Amino acid sequence: MQNLLTSAQIRDADAHTISIKSISSLDLMESASLAFVKEFEQHIRDKNILISIYCGNGNNGGDGLAIARILSGKGYKNIAVKVFRFAKKSTADFEANRARLIDSGISLTDLSEASQFPEEKSDLIIDGLPAPG
Repeated sequence: MQNLLTSAQIRDADAHTISIKSISSLDLMESASLAFVKEFEQHIRDKNILISIYCGNGNNGGDGLAIARILSGKGYKNIAVKVFRFAKKSTADFEANRARLIDSGISLTDLSEASQFPEEKSDLIIDGLPAPG
């Protein structure tokens, strides 16, 4: 069985990397998103596949937004981005990636209520939602 890190362990690992490598949290997020997309491309070669990316408005959501932008830049054509506003305040890195996504021409749908959850027809879902707890 593969061990997974808790949210607190991931935050600690991010903070450690940021301090050791003198990298901004936004650049670390971009690097992680690029690594995800590199692996994604190895497994999902069909650029016409329907992809939905669900995001919160924290840093996991920021990762999802960066992934959407990078996938689009790699030629994936059918990407739907859905943002659930679980918290009243977004993180700075989420907002930076939201602006980058909008600047790239990709639209997103903001949702604030569970009742707004759309019927899903995508072939693949990427989870950028907050970790429980």
